[in-house]
Amino acid sequence: MTMDHGRKGPSVAPLLANLLSDPQSVMGPGYTQAHSIQPVVPAAASVPNAPVLPPSPASSSSRSSATRRTMSRRPASPDTQQQYASADVQSRESASYGRRRATTACMVCRARKTKCDNQRPICGFCRTTNGACGYPDDTAADFSKLDRGSLAILQRISEMEQTLTAVIGDRMSVVGSVGSVVNAGNTGPFSTPASIPGSAPSQRSFSHDNYIDFDNPPISMATAAMHHQLPNTGDSPPTADVITKSSEMRVENILQWPVFHTQGYPSLAVVLGQESSYRPFSSSDGMLDLDADTINQLVENFLANNHIKNPIFVVDQLWARVRDISETGLRWDGSTCLVLLICAISVLSPPITAEGQPGYSRRADRLQRAEHFFQMAQRRIGVLYHTNSLLAVQCSFLTAVYLMTTFRIMAAWKAFAQAGTQCVGWMAAREHKMAATPSDAMDMDTGVDGEQHMEESLYWSCLKSELELRTELELPGSTLNEMQYSHEYPSPPNPEQLVDGHGQGQTQTQREQLERGWFFYLAEIALRRIMNDTLSSRYASGSWYYTVPWWTAAGEDWLRSDIEGFRQKLDTWQAMLPTAMRFQVTSEEPTYDALRGILRGHYVDILDVLYFPSVRAVVCSRRYEEVGLYVVEAAREGLLNAVYRIKICKEGFYHRHQGTWLMVRTCSRSVLQLLAVALRARDEPAIAHLLPDGWRDSTMQLLSLLDYWQHESADLALLQVRIREILADLDSTALS
Repeated sequence: MTMDHGRKGPSVAPLLANLLSDPQSVMGPGYTQAHSIQPVVPAAASVPNAPVLPPSPASSSSRSSATRRTMSRRPASPDTQQQYASADVQSRESASYGRRRATTACMVCRARKTKCDNQRPICGFCRTTNGACGYPDDTAADFSKLDRGSLAILQRISEMEQTLTAVIGDRMSVVGSVGSVVNAGNTGPFSTPASIPGSAPSQRSFSHDNYIDFDNPPISMATAAMHHQLPNTGDSPPTADVITKSSEMRVENILQWPVFHTQGYPSLAVVLGQESSYRPFSSSDGMLDLDADTINQLVENFLANNHIKNPIFVVDQLWARVRDISETGLRWDGSTCLVLLICAISVLSPPITAEGQPGYSRRADRLQRAEHFFQMAQRRIGVLYHTNSLLAVQCSFLTAVYLMTTFRIMAAWKAFAQAGTQCVGWMAAREHKMAATPSDAMDMDTGVDGEQHMEESLYWSCLKSELELRTELELPGSTLNEMQYSHEYPSPPNPEQLVDGHGQGQTQTQREQLERGWFFYLAEIALRRIMNDTLSSRYASGSWYYTVPWWTAAGEDWLRSDIEGFRQKLDTWQAMLPTAMRFQVTSEEPTYDALRGILRGHYVDILDVLYFPSVRAVVCSRRYEEVGLYVVEAAREGLLNAVYRIKICKEGFYHRHQGTWLMVRTCSRSVLQLLAVALRARDEPAIAHLLPDGWRDSTMQLLSLLDYWQHESADLALLQVRIREILADLDSTALS
């Protein structure tokens, strides 16, 4: 809806006056006089230090320059200050109300600037519109010397604020009866979410010991349906609040479930924060072989195995930078920093088939060589931190990618936050630039299309990488996720701009590789958007997860609707995949393709998120027989998905890349859900049938995975010890 600023609307003024004067127009037809609040007029007694507005230009200009100079030379005495303040107020009142035609007009008519018939106690207009009629003469004495217009505004603001507070308080007293679970350090329906104010301990549907409590049921289904709010999904990434609440699925929070009896398990941020991000390296390694041919080979490998996942460069522009560095040598500038980062990542990026067995991904010589390139790049990245350029965003993003690849997670979080912040700054300036640039002035020769392509790709690469990491760390990031999607999807580059390292056009094989890369990139973004909507649908304030008893037979349709709705989206996404990216959702065979393997892993991630509440309901319920039948069936599907995840991820167990740490964490989450059900089955044998075949083998596979990577990240070493303890507890029970 647009607004015509050229019209001074006599039709708009009555509507505004009615809105301000009629509580029903604000609060709706259900508003009654029971909510009515008497107006409160501020007085000097309640405002001891009432502000004095600056004098009007008319009163200021009446002072002589000599007087102003005298005042600037020495401080005025208290009597003089009082004199000036009194003169200012009088002059302001006279300037503001010099033409008083209706001194007894009511406040509503004065606000509308229309003639008032001055009838008491209610004028004709307010009687017709049910307005809150009042006269200035009826107000208390104003010792603060505020003019009457300001008093009228303050009175109406006070009225509306108190009215809104009363109505919202009534509604929250109903919503406050919705159950929540109390879990120290956790969020979600198993804790006391800040999004549900007014919840009292006696009203919670979950107890302090983290069990579901059916003795205190939540609000009725009719009331829940009335107060349920549909989250705003589809147009925006998940908010910071949603990301924080979704951290209930972290392994540290799962270990707090009652069945594990975990005491004193440290937080992830504390464990990771104690590790140093600096890795020692030999200054003589790596640089001797960095000639032009070596740089070209490393860049080609980067384009084949890394850039294909996050195409944040225009290829011909990247090769132009590479040729420049090869000809002039290393410099202390941003281009050199970029090329060194590409070399560092490329050293650690062989094809997935080369790291199918343990050993190669942890070879010390490869890690030393990559670290040397990385440290040389970091010595040059400082020149980019304060520049508003795409080069700065690219270098910060590649820094984060390398740090994730080498398991320096806290440092990677900072780098992703830096990249996201730089991306926001670039887009803010870009929007202003684009607004000032005629659309018909942008063509292929200006380079704007190349910038637009890189901006779109950087936005999505920074956003999805940051969201993946923040969900695990439960830490803030950049403001990138607080914006609406700046770009629905990134635009593929113009094929005419693609060249190889020698300035020649790309071969057919290289073009096919680029095409596959963009098929993957767009499919991954579509899947990330489904994940974002899944999280927002559950964890947004006022969602079904917080307002209905979804774990019971009476409320399980809410969970069913959520699962089936997003399963349908996943089926549609899978059916629309191009042939090069398709995979069988039921096949456990290796893909031997990093791109399809990543897509299959993300697909399983969303299924895990969908089924997670049902698994927790089964494990944390006091009385299993009162859990809804569909919830139990969904828990069974979730456990099958957990075993399936371990099987499909096995081909990448020893493959080092940006997402290796995240893969280990999600596999650990799946196994912990299996172990939780196994532990609960000791006390509740009826749920033993939920455990799928091969669950114990999946646990042993995870332990081998943790054993391989535990020296790279301290949290993985702690996790391995805790899972072995849980497994020993299970074995001891079986023997007894």
